[in-house]
Amino acid sequence: MFARFHSKLARWPSGWVAWGLACVVCVWAIADAVWLNAATGIGRSTYDNMVRLRLFAAPPDPRIVILDIDEASLASMSKEFGRWPWPRDTLATVLQHIEAQGPAAIVWDISFADPDRLSPGGDAAFAKAAQASTKSHFSVVRLPAFNDAHSQLSTAELPQLWVEPAWLGQAAGSKATVAVVAPAFEALTKSKLGLNNAEPERDGVIRRYRLAQVLPDGSALKSMPLSVALGLAEPSQQRRVAQDAVAAGFALVSWRKQVGAYPRLRFADVFAEAEAAKPLSKAETRFTGKVVIVGSTAPSLHDIHPTPLSPTMPGVESLATVIDNALHQRVQHQLPREAQTALAALLCLSMVWSTRRRGSAGVGRMMLWLPAALLCLSFVSVHTPLFLDLHLALGFGMALLAALGAWDAMRRAHWMARISDRGVDASLDRACAVVSLRATGVIDDAWLHRLLDALAHELPTARVVSTQAAVPMFGGYAWPGPAAMISLLCDASQGAVAQGILERVFDSRHSLLTIREPAAEGVKTALAPPAISRTIFEQWARLAGVEPSASSERSSLRTQVIEHS
Repeated sequence: MFARFHSKLARWPSGWVAWGLACVVCVWAIADAVWLNAATGIGRSTYDNMVRLRLFAAPPDPRIVILDIDEASLASMSKEFGRWPWPRDTLATVLQHIEAQGPAAIVWDISFADPDRLSPGGDAAFAKAAQASTKSHFSVVRLPAFNDAHSQLSTAELPQLWVEPAWLGQAAGSKATVAVVAPAFEALTKSKLGLNNAEPERDGVIRRYRLAQVLPDGSALKSMPLSVALGLAEPSQQRRVAQDAVAAGFALVSWRKQVGAYPRLRFADVFAEAEAAKPLSKAETRFTGKVVIVGSTAPSLHDIHPTPLSPTMPGVESLATVIDNALHQRVQHQLPREAQTALAALLCLSMVWSTRRRGSAGVGRMMLWLPAALLCLSFVSVHTPLFLDLHLALGFGMALLAALGAWDAMRRAHWMARISDRGVDASLDRACAVVSLRATGVIDDAWLHRLLDALAHELPTARVVSTQAAVPMFGGYAWPGPAAMISLLCDASQGAVAQGILERVFDSRHSLLTIREPAAEGVKTALAPPAISRTIFEQWARLAGVEPSASSERSSLRTQVIEHS
């Protein structure tokens, strides 16, 4: 049953099959983009590898420094304050020490959601220091949006969390409520605030960041990086910075070249300096004009996230990267999913058009250069503001090429008879005629498929032999290349039909010479395979200008044909 189906399928017109396969792959690409998302994982891993292998990346902003609560600081300060969390008067001491040096901004990558019931004096000290600070930005954690309707927090409670309505063309006094985890102290809620949420993708890796979150009423919440960027921008530029942040949406993060790009200072060392309470010399004002980010790289505090650069990247360094990007208006967009799908469909249709013009030999060449070309284009784009994610085009293009290659192999297996010294492996159950042709040009795959289409329509019992199958290379057979001669094997009564097909398909552009074996006409029994082989080689020899003798060996004839063609 399979053999019958194979034979029937091989006789289908090549145009129907090629364009049909292209349509199937295009529908598959659309379904994957809209519903399945099966190819997304390939694109993510490819992007991560490209980010790690980039030739260059934007340099880190020299103003940014991380005040690191690392494992060494936790161990050093545990002797006096125990493990984390420490009493907040330690943070107040450091805040006052940094504020006195005139930093550009102090960013707290720490949540102050709950009061310290064991040390209320520490909370009071920190609240007082925060109230006096003009440079501090505090974290707010965004809860899922479906909780907003149940929240009572609005612009009245958290005025600094909203982007200025006038900058977005909104009226003042938004009534929207948001579900967030806000600081527990009033002094902090009136300070500069920003969302400090990481939004990992489905595989858990952080690749994107949202500088502003737009609410249903059109108002927008600031992220921590946007709060810092607005705080450092000139008043005349703040509207543009806010509008650009809203327009950027959920954009790719433009990562630095490697992890550890930003300088780190141990929190314990700075705390020791602050406690010493010595007057600062000019050389010791290392935080002047700096964007100081207070956070932790200690694995025991669990602020570690996978990113394209590293599976264990500290959250504070990811925050530093996004703040750097916000300060420099550095945004990397990705080719929209709809454009990726359209590009994949266009590529598939172009490949079918090309193979219809150039033949199936082009499939093999495409399978070599197409992946390399698309990957190189994507790799170049990862250095630009627009990343061309071509994994859909690559994946579905290769799937189409594989299908076209399989179809071509199946079609050749059905129509092409293989010739050797022992004969021809064509199963002909009746007497056969041999009709041969020589073209002064080359008979490439495009011409061969036209011939097979004509045979499928007019002479389905015929088989084709060409000089392609007679040229060995490296101990086997080479990928089929251009042929100079071709023969048709058919029923003895259909020799004239076969000759007409050859002369019609290979028109005057090929300067045809044809030979039809008259001895096969009227023969009652089929020729034995060696006799067919001998007849074909003799015809090819005559077409090549070599007159075979009765004693010529088939292998000798084959050598002469190859040399002359």
